Amino acid sequence: MLQRNFTDAIRRYVWVGIAGDLICLPLILSHAPGSWLCPALILRAALQGVLARDLFRQDQFPQVVSVINSSDEIYRSMFYSAPDALLVHLQDGRCVDWNARWEQLNAGSATTLQDEAAIFNIWVDGAQYLAQMDLLQDGLPSASCNLEMKNHAGEVIPVGVTLRQVESKGRRYFLLTLRDRRALIQAETERDKVVKELAQREKVLSTVFQLVPDTLTITRMENGQYMDVNRNWEPLSGYTREEAIGRSSADLNLWQDFSQRDQLIQRINRDGEARNMQIGFRHKDGRIAQCLVSGSRFEMDGSAYLLLSSRSIDAELRVEGARQEAEQLLRESERQYADLFQMSPIPLVLLKVSSWQVQKLNDAWHREFYADTAMDGLSSAWRQQFKADFAPMLLLLEQLSQQRNIEQTEVSVTGLGATQRICRLSARFLDPEASLLIVALMDVTQQVKVEKEIRELSAQLERRVALRTRKLEQANQELAKAMENLRHTQADLVRSEKMAALGSLVAGVAHELNTPLGNSVTVASTLQDKVHELMLQLDTGNLKRSGMKLFMDSYLEGLDLLMRNLEIARDLIGSFKQVAADQSSNQRRQFELSRVLEEVVVTLTPLYKKTGFHLDCTLQPGISMDSYPGPLGQILTNFVTNSLLHGFEGKTTGRMTVRCNEIDAEFVEIQFSDDGVGMTESVQRKVFDPFFTTKLGHGGSGLGMHIVYNLVTQVLGGEIELSSQPGQGVLFTLRLPRVAPDLAMAQENQAAG
Repeated sequence: MLQRNFTDAIRRYVWVGIAGDLICLPLILSHAPGSWLCPALILRAALQGVLARDLFRQDQFPQVVSVINSSDEIYRSMFYSAPDALLVHLQDGRCVDWNARWEQLNAGSATTLQDEAAIFNIWVDGAQYLAQMDLLQDGLPSASCNLEMKNHAGEVIPVGVTLRQVESKGRRYFLLTLRDRRALIQAETERDKVVKELAQREKVLSTVFQLVPDTLTITRMENGQYMDVNRNWEPLSGYTREEAIGRSSADLNLWQDFSQRDQLIQRINRDGEARNMQIGFRHKDGRIAQCLVSGSRFEMDGSAYLLLSSRSIDAELRVEGARQEAEQLLRESERQYADLFQMSPIPLVLLKVSSWQVQKLNDAWHREFYADTAMDGLSSAWRQQFKADFAPMLLLLEQLSQQRNIEQTEVSVTGLGATQRICRLSARFLDPEASLLIVALMDVTQQVKVEKEIRELSAQLERRVALRTRKLEQANQELAKAMENLRHTQADLVRSEKMAALGSLVAGVAHELNTPLGNSVTVASTLQDKVHELMLQLDTGNLKRSGMKLFMDSYLEGLDLLMRNLEIARDLIGSFKQVAADQSSNQRRQFELSRVLEEVVVTLTPLYKKTGFHLDCTLQPGISMDSYPGPLGQILTNFVTNSLLHGFEGKTTGRMTVRCNEIDAEFVEIQFSDDGVGMTESVQRKVFDPFFTTKLGHGGSGLGMHIVYNLVTQVLGGEIELSSQPGQGVLFTLRLPRVAPDLAMAQENQAAG
């Protein structure tokens, strides 16, 4: 009934405009089951309408009806035999009609499609199909998409869907076209596979194009412009790929001889290819590279292209040149070898090992062993030379077969006149197959005799050397004892020098103490006399107030004078005690540098007090040190005594200066200078040597400055420098660490050194 109603609706409501009016043209459609209105029928109706319009104008309506009925069967057969699956369904999902292709696609009967919502159940995702129906309801003439349907066998089939709608008497009919996309998808898959394979093949070809060790270029035949070059292009030509693309070899001036390019192109055009033509290419920097060039022509997109492969053969040409030069050198070497073989003063023979035949003898061999050269090539002649000692020779040859050479092995050989000679035999194979053997015999008879004599002389010499060695060891022991005695003597002299300096210090201090102590004794004796006078006046009763006041004034004045002299003596004794204690021991302590130097200067004052010499001090206060003040005082004492004894020789006046200042947080500098006679360069080089003195025999021991050097460098851990010019005095500069090194460790290092 639904099919009949749908067909009747279509038959009644297909309108065609005739003569400006709308008239209803009945379309005679079959009421048979399965008949439906497809898009082709709509088109047929339109065409029939156009034809009917013309026939109506001619009052030929019966003919119109006949034409329409005759074509109805044609379009019905088109509907059922259409290659696509065709369905017609209502809005509620019930199907009205379908063709055979649908049943084939559905893999079974389609009778269930007449149930309500049947069309929605064939989709994997029914919501997508409903969305397409909604698009038609929004006014779109048609909707198309790709969906997946489930056929009667449960198979999921991808299909392309086209949906249209027709409305009649308030009811909507949906015309559905389904196209099986499996073949299309398979074709697309195959196409993608082919495209992927082509891309991979293109990538492989591109990789091969770039990785080929030769230089590859592709040029257009018509204009010679480069289309592509591989990465070996730039090293060969000097031009980058960007500089080459779009330009020709003529533009880049690559050809050494442009006629070679013409020959190459002619051969390729004639034979289709060219192989291994030697062509010179000009590099960008102007140098010429010789290359082997091969090329072929190919067609692509209607154009002719040229593929060239170029390989530089400069290295091969150089190798070939070197080979030819080596061959020339080899020929020259062979000639020289032949000359050397003949001219060698050592007898040489060339033997064929398989038969021990002589192949070649040099002139020296003939002179030493043969008188007739006609004996060459005779194996017996070779054996005759070793007839007295041939068994050891066989052992030597066996050894030769194992290690391929013999060097300087002594053998006994019979020479001309049947004389027995001692020779050194050297032999080695000349070829890898060990078929040729060269033997050299060096006559060492005289040399062996001389060596024997040398060995006898050597034995005598060894006996003499042993005897002299014993005497030398004895002398060394005596020398060691002498050195030990010398070290003891030197130590004694050093102690004597220190004691002499201390004695001078004591004498000077005693002299200085004599004045304040003498003044104190005088004042004390005067006060004693005044007290006796006072006691006498008191006993006699003649003591007056004025006399008592005079006594008290004199007494107080005497006490003041006595105290000043005693304080001077106390200060001298205190300085002497500290300096004497420091100089008589190597006690380490913390001290202020300026204070120690001032104490030493005070004790040295008696040495120059009553002379025309003076000692000035410029001392920076506040420099604290952790060191050895005794050696420091002894150094200054030796400086002063040396200046007084040597520096001011022949002078009655002079000035000495002591300065100290801080260099940085770790070092201080002490300078002693005088304006005396100075030193010559030769004296300066020896001034710190032990036992060197310019006053030998006049009280000088020659150890004063040596002691100074040792105290500065070994005890105080510092450095000393001397600067002097004849007539301009001397300047000693000491650079000392504020914290002296450990004395015991310094002595151990000195002993180890």
